[in-house]
Amino acid sequence: MSDIIKEDWMHYFHKFMAGFICFLSVISPLSAAQQSDDIAPYNATLDNFEYPFDVARFSFTSQGQTLSMAYMDIKPQKVTGTVVLLHGKNFAGFYWERVARELVARSYRVIVPDQIGFGKSSKPEHYQYSFAGLANNTRQLLEHIEVEQAIIVGHSMGGMLAVKFAKYVKDKLHELF
Repeated sequence: MSDIIKEDWMHYFHKFMAGFICFLSVISPLSAAQQSDDIAPYNATLDNFEYPFDVARFSFTSQGQTLSMAYMDIKPQKVTGTVVLLHGKNFAGFYWERVARELVARSYRVIVPDQIGFGKSSKPEHYQYSFAGLANNTRQLLEHIEVEQAIIVGHSMGGMLAVKFAKYVKDKLHELF
């Protein structure tokens, strides 16, 4: 093949590849948009969002409203203690999965509530959020599922909630982290 033919061929090949890449860059977002349309949207209680463990619900009354607190209660075969994991603001209990699995492997019962206003729990339109109120809601949950005492672990806002829980609900507190 002569050098001129090789140069012409390479020139047209590069033009073709540049055009093909442009075509892919245009079509790829359209394909992604179509795929995202196939994903069911999440509602306020994340019904279509899969949690790592079974989710139970605790119905109770707070501030004159009937509310539903979602929680995970993971039990090992032999329980040596109970740990409550409290999530941070703008999160929900699902992100404690790895920690919960480690604790269950060490024979701890693990309770992971979604606080009111977060995750799969009720999101009341009119509700006075306070750490004392959230601590009381958590106390009621623990009484409902018959937890005598627990190690309380909090992250971010959950840490502040854990401190309030320790202050107001001393009888349920075994340790605070």
